[in-house]
Amino acid sequence: VCLLTHEYQNDAADNLARLGVRGRLLNLYDTIQGVDRQASPNPVNMDALIGGLRVAPVPFTRDLRVFDGEECVMYCAHDRESGVLRYVNYFEARDGQRIKVRRDTYDSQGFLSRRQMLDGSGPTTYFRPDGKPAAFENADGVLEIAGGPRCTTKYEAIAWWLQQLTAGDGTYVLIGDRSPEYSQFFTNNRQTNIRVIHMLHSLHVLGNLDPLTAETKRWYNFLFNPALRSNAVVAATEQQRDDVMRRYGLTNAVAIPHAIPAMLRLEVPRDRHKIVFAGRLVQEKGPDAALSAFYKVHQNVPEAHLHFCGEGNMRASLAGRARALGLGDAVVFEGFCDNMPAMFASAGLCICTSRNEGFSLVIGESLAAGCPVVSFDCNYGPACMVSNGVNGFLLPPGDVEGLAARMTQLLQDAALWQTLAGNCRASVKQFSPPAVAELWARLLLGVASDISL
Repeated sequence: VCLLTHEYQNDAADNLARLGVRGRLLNLYDTIQGVDRQASPNPVNMDALIGGLRVAPVPFTRDLRVFDGEECVMYCAHDRESGVLRYVNYFEARDGQRIKVRRDTYDSQGFLSRRQMLDGSGPTTYFRPDGKPAAFENADGVLEIAGGPRCTTKYEAIAWWLQQLTAGDGTYVLIGDRSPEYSQFFTNNRQTNIRVIHMLHSLHVLGNLDPLTAETKRWYNFLFNPALRSNAVVAATEQQRDDVMRRYGLTNAVAIPHAIPAMLRLEVPRDRHKIVFAGRLVQEKGPDAALSAFYKVHQNVPEAHLHFCGEGNMRASLAGRARALGLGDAVVFEGFCDNMPAMFASAGLCICTSRNEGFSLVIGESLAAGCPVVSFDCNYGPACMVSNGVNGFLLPPGDVEGLAARMTQLLQDAALWQTLAGNCRASVKQFSPPAVAELWARLLLGVASDISL
């Protein structure tokens, strides 16, 4: 079995190896960049990269902040397990503010793989291991491949790539989420040595969010378009699997959850009155409901404090409303947090007020850190991880009163909180990487061998 991926992800092969998954993985950008995944890595020379500037380690990670005087000019992000450099963000002062202007992504083999100009000053450049440019991609998605075609759409790049890869013998399994640009390639070519697996990473409908009647998201058109039907459709929960089978008449849908790695027991003080909301501050995630519930909680538990971890277009309005409610320092806007394990490990409670989810890794990561969860029981995900009175509580979507009552209960009842917190880690063992890898292995072998699901 050979896995093909077409989005840029230079650590995919490393992740498969870490999980013990056998088989080759080919990536569109590896082909464009001429990367040999069998080659020996050459670690990045951090001294040369940093150039003598002052370095400050980031607590509980392997990351580094780099300072020129008092100003942070670089953030070096490393893999938490291997310590390999993943990317470097560069910052500059503009109009009185420090802004992120560039990101250099490094391959696990040690070479500069991609340079993104985050300020829009130039195209994204992909590099070969020898340092030469391999391709340029502009903001409109036009990809110019050195020594190859100029692709105006992702489909053109994928078609060029697949025509090369599938000309000979072998069986290929392509896994795609969203609207797979390569679908038309298969529709046109009807190649028998290619298998296709489509993935659902979110609720598949819009509008009123009824999974059986609402409008299907356009990027999940493979659910209803016979020409784009695949060998398997993967949902992250059994509930979504059953819903899409019922609505679209599918017989090849399976449920495979996202993996939730076990978290180290970090030696950080836990504040039982610290409540964490982690997610984008947008309508879909319901941060307004979280703030409304916390206001009610704060009336009864004044020592409680809510931490919003994330960014989004609702941040300013949420901050204004928190001030208007007189919550003051009890509401903290953390912005983007690059160390959520430590955040959850230091908190007493995580709340999820999403209107819809695909699985909710936030809930899984909170439980893995021993932090109980109070969540709306939205489609999909919370119900497969949170058990009432075991590791948290579930409330009907939009039930702000109920949410506030359960939060208050856990903040005031130390014995109950201790019981729930003690159950959290064990409750997500079913989502361990080896368990999830086993499910994927069965599916891939079955699809490659044309075994019925």
